[in-house]
Amino acid sequence: MTQTQNPKPNPALRKKQWQVLLPLGIGSILALAGDLTLYAALPAYAAGRSFDLAMVGLLLSANRLVRLASNPLAGLLLAGAPRRGFVLAGLGMGSLSTLLYVLAGDSGLFLAGRLLWGVSWSLINIGGYCMMLDITGDGDRGWGSGIVQGFFFAGLALDPLLGGLLSDWLGFTQALAVCAGLSAGGFFIALFGLPETLPAGQA
Repeated sequence: MTQTQNPKPNPALRKKQWQVLLPLGIGSILALAGDLTLYAALPAYAAGRSFDLAMVGLLLSANRLVRLASNPLAGLLLAGAPRRGFVLAGLGMGSLSTLLYVLAGDSGLFLAGRLLWGVSWSLINIGGYCMMLDITGDGDRGWGSGIVQGFFFAGLALDPLLGGLLSDWLGFTQALAVCAGLSAGGFFIALFGLPETLPAGQA
């Protein structure tokens, strides 16, 4: 019995795939900067914001709690809809959420930023996966998924270290301001570099 082998990827197709995955991946890494800085540094700097440990726990988990609702909603909205606008909205909202951490004078505004980030990540993550599925087929879908996850884990590895170092060098609030700028940079990279992937006629 002969074993069917997947064909080698077409170089022209691979180039088009990277034109989507690269701005999407870089935008995701930069968008995660503010969120992951909080995981690295907020417990250590909570006293400066007058947050007790219970509030720290709530703030660090709020974005995940809101995604219980925002993830399925994002999936419903993205079903058959153009992807690019949703991903850009997520990246823009992610930058705004980090700016709210900078401006927050109390836990209420900080919590609003965390909830906004949860919705933002739903749009970025699910929208990004939809884009990956649009540009890959049965022979390279695993590769595409691996690239998307690779960018995500690169953010997990780099962003907390960067945020922690910036908090020590500049101060916690100033570090978050830098992260807001990085997130805005990710938005503009996607704005000018990320194409629509939904085939014409499927919207």
